Amino acid sequence: MRKILSFMVAAMLVVGSSNYVAGDLITSVDFESGAGVGYTTSIPEASDGFGDFFTSTDGSNIGTFYEVTGQQGNSWFAAMDTDAAEIGASPASLFINDIVITDFTNLDVQLLVAEDDDGTNEDWDASDSFQIFASIDGGAQFQVFGVENDDTPFNAAPQIDADFDGIGEGTVITDTFAEFTAGIAGTGDELDLEFRFSVNSGDEDLSIDNIRVNGDLATSIPEPSSIALLGLVGLAGVVRRRK
Repeated sequence: MRKILSFMVAAMLVVGSSNYVAGDLITSVDFESGAGVGYTTSIPEASDGFGDFFTSTDGSNIGTFYEVTGQQGNSWFAAMDTDAAEIGASPASLFINDIVITDFTNLDVQLLVAEDDDGTNEDWDASDSFQIFASIDGGAQFQVFGVENDDTPFNAAPQIDADFDGIGEGTVITDTFAEFTAGIAGTGDELDLEFRFSVNSGDEDLSIDNIRVNGDLATSIPEPSSIALLGLVGLAGVVRRRK
């Protein structure tokens, strides 16, 4: 009898502790389904085909000179010289809005990032940047990810800006897509994300792909420890009758 009761108490504790599922995918955008699917943009997507562009692409509509590798699937989103007359604005932004995050904690955004580094000829100026901003339930935006150059006025490599001071000091972005993860502080019901591109001249560019928003989901199973306790009481009654 004592062994049975000890086993049931241990089972009750295990069941009662399993009310979180870690690392759930909340939403994703992979740019494989065409322009505007799963996202919106601050200006119309466009490309002149020769180095000025802000658009989802498979590489065929932005200029054959542009080379990045390691994308997920066939398509990604790319920006270069967005203040050119053919494109229209810098910064230019991509938005993923109204992401339902009810009951999720430990939010993050993952994405692939690359840029055509043109060999040893790095081209980012101090005015260039790529930033991700988050807003929860319509509140103030806060930055969660950044790429800047090292504060050299002209022609330096884009690097991760880990402390959001406008100066890149981390991993260098290359022409091979690399994955990065940025935590998003806070909880709520709806999350909005802005991916802000400030790439203002020829050969100043950035590409992104396979955006995923993740979180830990609290399950809706009601009081599993109480259910286990009822089973324990029932089993104790059966054992008592058999004595």
